[in-house]
Amino acid sequence: MNNELELARQRQRAARDAIRYDRAVSLMEAKSYPAALDELLEIRRLAQDAYPDQGSTPAIESRVGICFEQLGRVDEAIEAYEKTLALIEFAPNVDWELCRKPAVEGLQRLKK
Repeated sequence: MNNELELARQRQRAARDAIRYDRAVSLMEAKSYPAALDELLEIRRLAQDAYPDQGSTPAIESRVGICFEQLGRVDEAIEAYEKTLALIEFAPNVDWELCRKPAVEGLQRLKK
């Protein structure tokens, strides 16, 4: 019974996070970076609470980096892009266009 309950909670968290993530992506597409960043940081916080060993995903960190960069928060953008690349090491099947490319290109721009 405990396993079933935990599985149901995990599914509920995943659904909630997917809705928030989709909202953040839409906000980014509308260039509403402060609101998108708020959504992404909340997803990150919830993930860290639920999964302290992982805490985030390359997709979340990549988008956090983009938001920070667009808001001129360079140090935080660099940190998010570096975290993206570190997380990718543990998720080798991550989409290049979605995660790795923005992180690599962002670091190149910001570390000039």
